[in-house]
Amino acid sequence: MRRPFMFFASCFLVLSLSVFSRASFLFGGERASHAAASEAVKLNNRGLEHLKKKEYDAAIQFFRQALQIQPDFSEALNNLGKALDAVGKDPEAIGDFDRALKLAPENAVIHGNKGLALFHEGKFEESIASYRRAIGIHDDFTEAYNGMGAALLSVGKTLKQLARSAKPSN
Repeated sequence: MRRPFMFFASCFLVLSLSVFSRASFLFGGERASHAAASEAVKLNNRGLEHLKKKEYDAAIQFFRQALQIQPDFSEALNNLGKALDAVGKDPEAIGDFDRALKLAPENAVIHGNKGLALFHEGKFEESIASYRRAIGIHDDFTEAYNGMGAALLSVGKTLKQLARSAKPSN
């Protein structure tokens, strides 16, 4: 069963991008009850409401509650990472993005969000690599191109080098 989830990519502005992901609600090796999975989704959605209003502390609490119920909920991990990044807790955010990527390695939005947190940490080469992965998955991901451009400029790339770096190499 596929369910639409909304992800809000944060590259210079919080922008939304609808992404479909397979909902796999596993809990301790067994299928979580429908009620528990539903509660985790509700908590994640409440966190998103606070994230949109820039009420980051409240958002963080809701995402963490969702993850207590459903530890392998990649969307909640991604959202927690975005909220932590917004309050300057970049190393913690990067850890949550890494956990989310273990669950959803082909999610371009998570790679892009990780790229932004790495950028905030001043880890520009790692940021570029993360944005490249995002673009490799979703080649018209504008926010990832913008983020990668900012990271490339931060490491002193010239406009000519930027043009050659615009497309990820396979």
